[in-house]
Amino acid sequence: MNNHGYAIFDLDYTLIPHDTIFLFANYILKKQRWKIFYLFFVISVIPLAILKIFTSKELKQVFLSFIWHIPQDTLDEYAKSFVKEIVIPKIYPELLQEIKEQKIQKKILILNTASPDFYAKYIGEELGFDYTIATPILLKEKQSLFPKIIGENNKSYAKIKRMQSLLPENIQNQFKKYNPINPKKPEFPFILKNSISYSDSIADLPLLRLTEKAKIINPENQELIKEAKIKNWEILTPQKPFKNKFQKYFICFLQSIGLYL
Repeated sequence: MNNHGYAIFDLDYTLIPHDTIFLFANYILKKQRWKIFYLFFVISVIPLAILKIFTSKELKQVFLSFIWHIPQDTLDEYAKSFVKEIVIPKIYPELLQEIKEQKIQKKILILNTASPDFYAKYIGEELGFDYTIATPILLKEKQSLFPKIIGENNKSYAKIKRMQSLLPENIQNQFKKYNPINPKKPEFPFILKNSISYSDSIADLPLLRLTEKAKIINPENQELIKEAKIKNWEILTPQKPFKNKFQKYFICFLQSIGLYL
């Protein structure tokens, strides 16, 4: 058992000021411009997602149609080069320092993200994480039009469930008895001592509340900011490549059509 604790990091808008799935779409579209067709499917299902008819899992499966027909070996090479050329250079320097400091403290480092596992695993590898937990995508010799997500989209409480086997045995035993009333905003009767979590999102309240300490990265949600202040969670504000939500979403739009940088 590691008495030094854990350091658990979200990825998108936490380590990097982007949503990496949009960045990866941008990367693929620059290589295969004809894949722009995928937007037809995405635009078609957005109203269903707004009406809660489509889940975030189903929406992600549709969004991933931009990898359709890419051979598995080619996709793997794309993932490796994407991480080295695009993702790593965009990591916040302040968060690189946080990772370095947690390594010095000998914490178990976990990257826990909703991003697809086929490239997230290489981000964890490049940054020296002990474990990477991400949304598992069923890859094939050539990719399906709507790649299947195995199990749940790795978001909110799903992050906790996928991570439990890595935690101390006493915490695992307590989880077996624990049934949260609201899985999106659980209040745990136990915590991970000597541990810290990092996120930008209200969706990560399960992670943030599980650890003894937490650091919030450029939070936008007022409820999250309020809880951070009440619990003395540190708020980090590294410089972003956008000034407001309009610019943020415009960048996502540019990335989704392959015209970012």
